[in-house]
Amino acid sequence: MKRLLIALFLLHTIGTFSQTIHFTTGYLVNPAVSCHSGMMVCTQTGSNPESGGIIYVDWADGTTDTLTYYQAANTSNQCHFFWHDYTSTGIYNANITIYSAASGGMVPVTTTQQFTITNLSTCGYFTMATFDTPSYFLESGVVYDVTGANGVTLTISPVLSTGLSFYFGLDPANAPFTASINDSWLAVNNKIQVTPDFVINDFNADGSAYNLPQNMQVTCNDTTLPNNLALDFIYAYSFIAPLQSGSLSLNICNISCASMVDAQVSISFPSGFTPDMTNLDNAIFQNDTLLFDLDSITGCQNIHIPVSFPGNTPAGTNVSFHAQISNPTEVDFSNNSGTANAVIMNSYDPNDKTCNLPALLSPDQREKLQYRIQCQNDGNFPALNVVIRDTISQLLDLNTFRFISSSHPVITSIDPVSREVIFYLYNAQLVSSSENLPASQGFVLYEISEAVSLPLNAPIENTAYIYFDYNPPIVTNTTSHSNGYLGLDEQSQQAYQLYPNPANDRVFLMNGLIADIKVYDLNGKLLTQGFQVNSVSVATLNAGLYQVVVHSGNHVSFHRVIKL
Repeated sequence: MKRLLIALFLLHTIGTFSQTIHFTTGYLVNPAVSCHSGMMVCTQTGSNPESGGIIYVDWADGTTDTLTYYQAANTSNQCHFFWHDYTSTGIYNANITIYSAASGGMVPVTTTQQFTITNLSTCGYFTMATFDTPSYFLESGVVYDVTGANGVTLTISPVLSTGLSFYFGLDPANAPFTASINDSWLAVNNKIQVTPDFVINDFNADGSAYNLPQNMQVTCNDTTLPNNLALDFIYAYSFIAPLQSGSLSLNICNISCASMVDAQVSISFPSGFTPDMTNLDNAIFQNDTLLFDLDSITGCQNIHIPVSFPGNTPAGTNVSFHAQISNPTEVDFSNNSGTANAVIMNSYDPNDKTCNLPALLSPDQREKLQYRIQCQNDGNFPALNVVIRDTISQLLDLNTFRFISSSHPVITSIDPVSREVIFYLYNAQLVSSSENLPASQGFVLYEISEAVSLPLNAPIENTAYIYFDYNPPIVTNTTSHSNGYLGLDEQSQQAYQLYPNPANDRVFLMNGLIADIKVYDLNGKLLTQGFQVNSVSVATLNAGLYQVVVHSGNHVSFHRVIKL
């Protein structure tokens, strides 16, 4: 038994000291319009630094790239850039694999990035930002005319990628090119090009033009044309329930040729959220909608609005704010609205246990269940060490237990007799949630399969106990799953019938039968129970549909009960 525990310790701690724990990929240029293909690979580390990780890229055309990188602990979005020239048109699925530097590092994981190569001669491109003066508002969709040494002029619309405007389709053999803003675009938008035309003499190896101006600028041509406003951005941030406050920020720009423009602003709020209207003109708030005026806007004007909301708003609640700006003579409403989203932060006790599968498991396959146990320190002193004890159900195969990940370094042990798994997060140092909410939280995640040949409708229940140092255990909720088909088992329904249904107060077993009775909601959460009883109370439950499980000996039946 001691030998088994040592082996399990080695097996389940190997991943907890990993260096690179996660990575993402993305395009650097639009993959369908240029033969110069670029991508970025962004890595994230765990509690230890990456001391020499390897990024391996198979471009799917017989060539590969390898990069060795170093990264500090607990950092994310360290991005590495890869460029590649395909020599034939076609669709290529490049594979990216990350290897950590040492044993105990991340198990290699591969992802795919697809590149579609349509033309090998027009590989040149340039990026350009076009601003309106004097507001310095970033114009979108600006069209450029580019004339090559061969006298041919290409009219190019931008492609947005990684937040920039890319202009593709130039053949480097026709350099130098002279570029200017398209006359038709200027006429439609009532603009004049302020900065001079620029020249592209040559291209870098990746196809990008170099020695270009930082930006191009346009200004108004006629100040008598209609007003034009733009909502440059709306941003919601710092919505913290214990403080009962958050903030909205809007940037509203006058992009018309009139020197000054008035605006009317309308913002819809989530129910229960209230704006501070102290610094707003002619402000009215009713029916969850804020209305106010902005007078004489020149350039761009930023508005900050403090927002209050109920302190009992649950953590993780998603809220949205929608803004609309207007002027009586506005003619272009394409950029006059926007939405800002925020997630509520709250200091509550989320000690719980969750599973990735629904309450009803399929009896036709042997499924793997992933359990996540979450803890949080809501006290006023750090939790130095955290112990999580979890006894595994007999209906799960202990031999298939696999530790997946944890928030902190962990020692894992399993007692094959008692079936208790112990996770020891040593030196966790979970600070008070009031001081640093992310640093107050911890978790463990593991996977385990159902036992072989489970009885139909057999209930699988699991509860964890969390210990902070020498404190009494925090008991999580009980997860519950059953291995059966949706609906009632006919034989069980005949043997155990419940009445009344619908019910107001209690539900009873007919014929005076005695059994264990448990009541769950439709998400599998245990709400109330009785052991070796003839009835169970539903009086405190909300009106709705519930699942009742009756268990007597080897006999289990499932029933749907309506609470009035």
